[in-house]
Amino acid sequence: DAELQVISPLLPNLLQVSAHHNDEDVLRSVLDVLYDLAYSTSTGLLPHVPVCLEFSLAILQDRNQDLRIRDSAALVIATTAEAKPKTLGKQPQLLSKILDVLFQLMQDSPESAAGALLENNPAWRDDDEDDDYVDEAPTETGMAQGTLDMIACEVPTKFVWNIVYPKCMERMVSENPAARKAGVAGLGVIAEG
Repeated sequence: DAELQVISPLLPNLLQVSAHHNDEDVLRSVLDVLYDLAYSTSTGLLPHVPVCLEFSLAILQDRNQDLRIRDSAALVIATTAEAKPKTLGKQPQLLSKILDVLFQLMQDSPESAAGALLENNPAWRDDDEDDDYVDEAPTETGMAQGTLDMIACEVPTKFVWNIVYPKCMERMVSENPAARKAGVAGLGVIAEG
């Protein structure tokens, strides 16, 4: 905890410098640090959770970044939802922004949304498949659905439902088939979560 108290005030500066850095190794290292910090119980980190999530969200939606880097950013968001669900839930504007990005990824992705959650989540694989499993590159749909699933499973319903349900319904009545795909997929994911 004493070490985290020293690191905590440095986080905003670290993220500010890293945001303007396009070196994949730097971004990967920073995202690894954020992933580890997401599990920390230090109260000194709580004020920096929104900044960490904003940084991760910016990388997740940056199509110029490698998909594996973007997947690491999605993992930081999902892990924060798992480890600090009430902290995320009490940030409705940030939560709404995250959900908008996730739905947009599902909508813009050319991949089918059917089964993407199951295909891209190692926890859902059958044990028999482990020997044949090849670590495939992540997909935008898989990243979005996996992150949405973690949010739906971990963040209390009272924080999530009133934000996510209208986003699903709005897309489901759209004339754009890609928006409808995202709305139906999102509703399926949150219903499971």
